[in-house]
Amino acid sequence: MFNPALEIQTTDNYIDWTSLSVVYLDGMTFSSRTIPQGVDSDIDIATVDFQIPVWISPPAKVKKLGIVRSIIANIFTEDGDIKELSQLVFNGTQANTVYVNNRYPVILFKSNNNEPRDYDLTIPDKWQAIQTLGLDEKEFANKTLDWNSVLATQGSFKAGSYIYFKQPSGYEMRGTFAVNPVDPHILLVTMDEDPNQKNASIASTVSGIQPRGTIDAIIDPFQYNPIEKFKGVANIPIGERYLLLETIGDEGNSDGPDGWKGPDGSSQQSYKLLANSIIEWNGSQWVTLKDPSTLNNPTYIQNLKTKIQYVWNGTEWLKSFEGEYAPGFWRLDPDPA
Repeated sequence: MFNPALEIQTTDNYIDWTSLSVVYLDGMTFSSRTIPQGVDSDIDIATVDFQIPVWISPPAKVKKLGIVRSIIANIFTEDGDIKELSQLVFNGTQANTVYVNNRYPVILFKSNNNEPRDYDLTIPDKWQAIQTLGLDEKEFANKTLDWNSVLATQGSFKAGSYIYFKQPSGYEMRGTFAVNPVDPHILLVTMDEDPNQKNASIASTVSGIQPRGTIDAIIDPFQYNPIEKFKGVANIPIGERYLLLETIGDEGNSDGPDGWKGPDGSSQQSYKLLANSIIEWNGSQWVTLKDPSTLNNPTYIQNLKTKIQYVWNGTEWLKSFEGEYAPGFWRLDPDPA
């Protein structure tokens, strides 16, 4: 007897999605089905046909492994006592309330409610949250995991409870939160006005223009032509500022892109503009206000086109505090009083 279908594993590589296959019994043929008579047994030959699908896949680049989700272990003091991680040190003082270290990722992004400091928080991986919170998977199998379910397992929350987001520098941004009454899988976070996250004041090279911590757009200089956009060099606003994604100018290039030349048609060759630099139009040419070697770490600026704030981390520009926060980089304070 043979089960009509049998799963087999062709490799033990856990990132190979083709490692699992199946064997199907396609057919069976006997030369005879004679029942043996007497003392001699008839010898019979059977032909058994199987089908095994073969997967052919191109080479793949693995960007993220999700095999080990989290490791939970006790941490001991020098005396051998278990360190209580729920009591955290914040701003140099011992916390007097219980802080909850959440063990699943969340995504923070700007709310579309015209409030400058309101943000939405969602849980991208429902099943990881269910497992780490110890919730009933069957209960939430066909439901969206909402924040009411999450908060019910975390502590006694009330209006004005705090939420913290750790930045690359180690500094924690703080805000208050409430469950969105219309869509409970979104947590509405109102960030505190934080002096540590203010835009940098970058001086202009043009007399009479006040320093500012904003840019007019983030552009790829090979895809964007300011002369064409403003219908001529003379129409580019003096003080127009951009954040460059690519470098303009090269020692081996005798002539640069026409869209980045001055009124006299001169190339940008004499004033090479580096990627990740903040540049400004001074009326005759594009000049560098800040480049990677002169940017402070961190430097905050705001894109006026999208109203999104960005931060320079010493290597690249990132959204200042929007985006995904991994487990351990955000926490809740159930009792702020």
